[in-house]
Amino acid sequence: MSIMKRALALAVVVIGTLAGMFVGSRVMNSPMVSASPVVAYTAVRGHDAVLVAYERVGGQIPVPFGRDDQWQERVAAYSLDTGELLWDNKLHGHSRAARGVLAVADGKAYVATDFGLSIVDTETGEIVADRDRIDGLGADYAEAYAAYEVDPRLDAVVALTRSGAVMQIPLGSIRAHNVPDAVAADWRDALLDEWSVILGPTFSTSNVDPAGMPRTATLPDGSTFTFARPYNTERAQLMRDGNIVANITDLERAQIAYEIVRTPAPLASPEQRRERLDRTRHHSSAALLGVADGVALVYGDRSGQPGAEELRLYDLDTGDVLATVDDFGGYVRATAAPKERIVVIGAAEDSGLDDDRLIIFRADGRTTITTVGDTDFWGRPRTSVATP
Repeated sequence: MSIMKRALALAVVVIGTLAGMFVGSRVMNSPMVSASPVVAYTAVRGHDAVLVAYERVGGQIPVPFGRDDQWQERVAAYSLDTGELLWDNKLHGHSRAARGVLAVADGKAYVATDFGLSIVDTETGEIVADRDRIDGLGADYAEAYAAYEVDPRLDAVVALTRSGAVMQIPLGSIRAHNVPDAVAADWRDALLDEWSVILGPTFSTSNVDPAGMPRTATLPDGSTFTFARPYNTERAQLMRDGNIVANITDLERAQIAYEIVRTPAPLASPEQRRERLDRTRHHSSAALLGVADGVALVYGDRSGQPGAEELRLYDLDTGDVLATVDDFGGYVRATAAPKERIVVIGAAEDSGLDDDRLIIFRADGRTTITTVGDTDFWGRPRTSVATP
């Protein structure tokens, strides 16, 4: 064999090996994603949208073929009507414990992570200002999710700095200002509270006083809805003015979904503050989801399949099941969205630690399941939407 043929054969082997390594690395490098339950709603390019902050590990083209940029925190906008991705932008290349979209105002989203605060353009996802580039914070900004909260009295994001100062960034603005001394003292104590750090962005019923979790609500026509459980049984019933609308017999330990509203410590009542000191953590309130729109969201284990969870949307007029999501491994938050929608941040069945499902229920039963943080072969964000 001539030298030329040998060189050509060697080149084919090398190129084939590299191509195989590249394809293999992409197949094996599917992203691991954890989406924050702290979401916000706004309009994006004429779409009603939900903004979701998330951590992503993997999903990029790895070295030696690409950048060593496998750890990222990002924020994305998804259509509430179709579940489709509208934009997806990288916040930074670090992995941290907590993240969330704190507020939206005047075309700006305020996204906090354990790497600091970012202010993002809601139309494009581009970062307008972040961390030390926020006027008034500068190098004194804090690298802690728990250092940022929204105070509705000030209509501002409140920020605790490294030096212990408390600043406010009025919603719609990108500049930090001083806050009144009394407000600063309240927030300084709250943001330095150990439970603020431990709890992070959690929405658990364990943080709600059981007496504050209603099982009845008034429907639009004035009738009374009740979520009932007959004594000493595992069954659940949906009732309207005392009449059974639906008997739920094929879900074990069926529960109804609540909207959990966390109360920042400085805004808590004296009773709630005392409970925080007692470490009972009853700092949140709860409301039944969807009932005002004539629906109820129920979840539980499928009968005979322990650990196999299922979500169901019930029509409170007929008792019919409007939608079912059965490829489900639990959720970290269910929350009301504009125009009779319910958004659930959760996990697919057997997905481990990946809370990467954005489930959107509509009152007419239309439901979409979006995989947050999915990437294509080249590592670019892409839409990944399914219907149950």
